[in-house]
Amino acid sequence: MLFFQRSKLFKGQKHFIQIEKHSNIRYFYIMKHTILVINTAIDPIGFCLRVDHEIRHHFLQKATPEFTENISLHIKQACETQGIELAQLTALGVISGPGSYTGLRIGMSCMKTFAQVLEIPIYSHTSFQQIASQIPTPNMMFAVILAGKKKHVTLQLFNGGQKKSECSEPVSLSEEECYHFLTHFNAPISVYGCVGNDVESRLKGIDSVDFASLSIDCVQFSHSILDKILCKEKTEWDTLVPFYCYEPTIGKIKSKKNNVLDSQ
Repeated sequence: MLFFQRSKLFKGQKHFIQIEKHSNIRYFYIMKHTILVINTAIDPIGFCLRVDHEIRHHFLQKATPEFTENISLHIKQACETQGIELAQLTALGVISGPGSYTGLRIGMSCMKTFAQVLEIPIYSHTSFQQIASQIPTPNMMFAVILAGKKKHVTLQLFNGGQKKSECSEPVSLSEEECYHFLTHFNAPISVYGCVGNDVESRLKGIDSVDFASLSIDCVQFSHSILDKILCKEKTEWDTLVPFYCYEPTIGKIKSKKNNVLDSQ
């Protein structure tokens, strides 16, 4: 007799194959890692659904309010298309920022809710860490740069080599400060990331800078999350918060001169 049975144990899905032969019952346990990762921080945004080493769904598009606000619905529809129930997810990954304030808040709250309800681990990468991990191994120091608030960028330095490592804290710079910093860097430097066309053109015009446009790859991100699972890293649910390089101003009202409320 041969039959299949599914049961949720140890906060993850295990698939059981039961074989009965001469009254001896044998159980074979095959762990399936069904992973969902999302990026709502950096444009283009998207998500990836993988089962072990197989990519089952990968979606990427330019950020729009409709997509971001309905991210959970898009995820549910993608799972249904692939014949996967949300309850079958075994781990989650989310880009924690920096990036869009609204995108970060929606993406983070959505994934932390999934993690809590499904009782599964959640992991993260910063936008800088993920882009750095996608770069072919350089032997020297390099920089990751991201668009910031108006006329500003955020930048972080990394050491090259087999194991890339952060060698500076993320820093916010005006565009002019960034150009000055890179122009006067003590050696030629490679710079990767996603910034506006004007900034990109100016960076490419600096002789000592080798700039390459690079955005977040959710497929590679999902592979990084699989590595964390296989290494049995602890869930980040308790400590996971959006990473901002600037103080959020959403919901705050700037005081205006001669404002009626101020004068009362």
